[in-house]
Amino acid sequence: MLKNFLLSQQISSIGSRFPAAPAQFAVRSYAIYSPDKYLEPIYEKEQLEEIFQNKEIKERLQFSQIKPAEQSRSWSFFDHPRVNRLCNYVMKEGNKVLARNLVEETFTRIKRKQLRAYHTAETDEERRNIVCDPLTIYLGAVENCRPFLDLLPIKRGGITYQVPVPMSEKHSYFIATRWLVHAGRDRPTRRVHFPENLANELIDAFYGRGRVVQQKNDLHKQCEANRAYAHYR
Repeated sequence: MLKNFLLSQQISSIGSRFPAAPAQFAVRSYAIYSPDKYLEPIYEKEQLEEIFQNKEIKERLQFSQIKPAEQSRSWSFFDHPRVNRLCNYVMKEGNKVLARNLVEETFTRIKRKQLRAYHTAETDEERRNIVCDPLTIYLGAVENCRPFLDLLPIKRGGITYQVPVPMSEKHSYFIATRWLVHAGRDRPTRRVHFPENLANELIDAFYGRGRVVQQKNDLHKQCEANRAYAHYR
């Protein structure tokens, strides 16, 4: 009992030396651009066009405070997130500059091919069906090459079955872009360079033809043939 009493006295004497902490602390914000007052900048031209067409939103944002744009962002369509992913898939051994130059050269050749087809078209209807925007062609090609099902090997009773399973959206974009890059690297001759071959594959995939679209259709046919094993997943 005496030891406990002496220990409690020591603890109380030590606690009396230090002042009690306040109940509330005044937290000061050190952010230059507070998220409560400043809006995030918009980099995509499509969203800006929608804002300019809507008068109510335009008037509301006319006197709003907006954060300055980041130095690493650009108005060019090469700053599109899908284009950046394409550069990452093309890149080898960390050479990002070479990969970006190859993608830019690919888009340049797409533009030249489509402009040549536009000027050689005989009727106005044919000219309307020709798209000259490389970004639109690339995004449309990826959408046409996206698989929605995949075959997953599952072992049951010592036998491996190829079971069709649905594919996530993120993985389908990855598979489509990887197929396009591999098709661009599979050159028929050494005289055909990678940008030229990839440009031809993107144009064919945009119009629903080519090897990559056929590869997607073959995968879907295999999934349809193995639908009897769908209950194994």
